[in-house]
Amino acid sequence: MFNYIYIVPIVALLGFIIYPSLSGVSMIYEMNYKKEKSVSKAIKKTVKTITWVGYLMLYQKIYKNLVMVKKNEYDVHYVYHGQLYKIKCKYNSGPQPFQVLMITNQNSDDITKEINAYMGPKYNFHNLQYSPLDFQNEQMSFYLSNGETKTFSGKEIIKFT
Repeated sequence: MFNYIYIVPIVALLGFIIYPSLSGVSMIYEMNYKKEKSVSKAIKKTVKTITWVGYLMLYQKIYKNLVMVKKNEYDVHYVYHGQLYKIKCKYNSGPQPFQVLMITNQNSDDITKEINAYMGPKYNFHNLQYSPLDFQNEQMSFYLSNGETKTFSGKEIIKFT
């Protein structure tokens, strides 16, 4: 019988092997160190991040839910009620005009992880319209890497341009 306790170290090792470069790993470590101010916490968080990236990459290879069509263009496949659907995603490499560093709600709770998954790589919610109410929040504040803070309330559409 296969023991699932072996999955985490294997996926972590795969994450280190297939992660694009060591400079990416060091960048993640530096970012975590600035946030945590502790070497051991930063290393732990970096290993956790790379393990997660490795797991996601392995999952995508196995289930083929992310298919590269051509350079910087992907099809995301998913099944809903037995029907296969595809979303075409184009990713522009290079620097983005900004990054979303943190997202908080009306209670100042950090909801970055929950909302980032919906935003996509261009931070445009895959060109869909969402308001804070769609995420069960009265207000959402987005802290951007360019120093701006954008706050949206109620049914106001979240848009950065």
